[in-house]
Amino acid sequence: MAKKPNPNENNDNFITDEHGRKVFAKGNTVRLGQSNPIVAKTNQLRQALFDAITCGDFQAIIKSIKRKAKKGDVIAANCIFDRTLGKPAQLVDLGQDTAQTLAAFLGKL
Repeated sequence: MAKKPNPNENNDNFITDEHGRKVFAKGNTVRLGQSNPIVAKTNQLRQALFDAITCGDFQAIIKSIKRKAKKGDVIAANCIFDRTLGKPAQLVDLGQDTAQTLAAFLGKL
């Protein structure tokens, strides 16, 4: 794992801005997120999945889900709909007080 960049060390990845703060230099080579072990592990697992599955495997899985959805499997149907149409937007209940405040505010505009 790469060493986490340290703005207090002298290196080419950081410069001092007009306010005296250490900031990333333009064109730096630091890759953000490398120091997060969870992100690194997730990337390894994602790559393992990409390496293990072929386009044929992927199509077979999709056909299997489609077959199940056609037979009435609601979870399979939701899987297809969520990934093709997108998940439905969730409504947010603002409550009576918030709705009245918002209506009053918008009425003043």
